[in-house]
Amino acid sequence: MKIAVISVGSEILSGRILNRDLALIADFLGKFGLRVSKEITVKDEVEEIVETLKDLKNFDIIFITGGLGPTSDDVTKKALARFLNVDLEFSEMVLKLVKERLEELGLEFLPVHRNYALIPRGAKILRNEAGLAPGMVFHTDKGMLISLPGPPREVESLLSQLEGLLEKYKGEEIYVKTVKTFGLRESEIHDRLKDCGWLEKAGFYPSIYGVDIRIEADRKEELDEILIELKDKLGENIYGYDNETLEMAFGRVLKERALTVSTAESCSGGLLANLITNVSGSSEYYIGGIIAYHNRIKIDFLGVPQDILKKYGAVSEPTARQMAEGIRKLFDTDVGLSTTGIAGPTGGTPQKPVGLVYMGFSFREEVHVIKRVFKGSRFEIKKQAAYTIMDFARRYLLKKYS
Repeated sequence: MKIAVISVGSEILSGRILNRDLALIADFLGKFGLRVSKEITVKDEVEEIVETLKDLKNFDIIFITGGLGPTSDDVTKKALARFLNVDLEFSEMVLKLVKERLEELGLEFLPVHRNYALIPRGAKILRNEAGLAPGMVFHTDKGMLISLPGPPREVESLLSQLEGLLEKYKGEEIYVKTVKTFGLRESEIHDRLKDCGWLEKAGFYPSIYGVDIRIEADRKEELDEILIELKDKLGENIYGYDNETLEMAFGRVLKERALTVSTAESCSGGLLANLITNVSGSSEYYIGGIIAYHNRIKIDFLGVPQDILKKYGAVSEPTARQMAEGIRKLFDTDVGLSTTGIAGPTGGTPQKPVGLVYMGFSFREEVHVIKRVFKGSRFEIKKQAAYTIMDFARRYLLKKYS
């Protein structure tokens, strides 16, 4: 059984976004004992998509994700019609689904939304409960061609509708688990795992935010044994599994211990608070925060002494320390977190380069400050700072309450 995934999107090729769709599709196929044989990422160009489809014509199942939006650069449907040698037809049924979905979202129907209803002839329509663009299934001489929108949330929603279609291809189930880590480089993880006999069953997916390890096993018992060994080798660097995020893991640690947290942010500009509150139920442990971007806010609200700012500067260990302690006391929380740094791309000096960030952690009467020099864009530096202080707090509290 040969299965391919085509990911359409210039933004994926440029590295601006991560391709999460592939992992979602691979995990879904694993339930049926099926594996992806090939993945290709292509630009949003009709000719390139068509040529890629021709190259894969001998594959049994082809997934193609992305390019189903209503604008001129969403060209996947045009490419599919050309490859299948069929016309694009207007579907009243799809138009009705789009209008219903817009109404559910409280959004206005615009003329451009009619483009969603242009569908290559012969498509079986999959209703998109998480977005507007429908999924499509085409039965070919060789097998199936499945077109899905690009956003991962929509892919996940639509995959469940394919279960009946894939039953006839079902083999022995493949057991899959994604292990989420933070604080170790890929090379460091490999060094710790070098003597493990199952490394060929693992895929490593690094980013500036951590390394995901995807494990495939033929038996559940084998997967469980691998996960136990991974936990033994990597310890608290593992923060979760599958779709769990670091902010979810941090929130779980707080919630299980009935602890509260507040945030004082300078360089991260509210991103830390945003990540924490992205988790449903975070109101149980997140009390609030202050974006102390200007020194006046650091002084007036967080109690940072003027002489500290004059002597050490806003980007310094003493300032981060006082910010974390100040927010904890001001909001009367168990934990206070702070960030202060130079996110760039300007503002750096030889003594304080772009990427330098001090992150403070205050827990009751204890205060710790972490110093890092991060690499990347302004947003990447901000996000690394937010993740790093959350992870430090998570690990500290795990040890404190072990």
